Amino acid sequence: MVRYGLHGERHAAWTAACRRAGVTPQRALVALLGLALGTHQGRCDLTLGLALHRRDRHTQAVVGMFSAAMPARCRWRPDAELQAVVRDTAAALDTDYRHQRAPLDAIA
Repeated sequence: MVRYGLHGERHAAWTAACRRAGVTPQRALVALLGLALGTHQGRCDLTLGLALHRRDRHTQAVVGMFSAAMPARCRWRPDAELQAVVRDTAAALDTDYRHQRAPLDAIA
């Protein structure tokens, strides 16, 4: 197994780049993953499934697994700057997260 981590100066550079872009490291990673997969597949529009925990104050005492997958759309223009792709993806994720608990019958 290959392990990779950001430590020291690399971690500081990564968090500083995310801060300059105005996004969290998690949102930047989703954007970069979408960009890498899309570029590899020759696509500028794809959907990733993000794992979510679904526990809230009402289910904390309940035994069992409460999880779900949320679709996250990643799309960009081929001529877009990297920082714009990251910002646009982060903005889309913010919208997606706001609606993550919407019941399926309300959407379909």
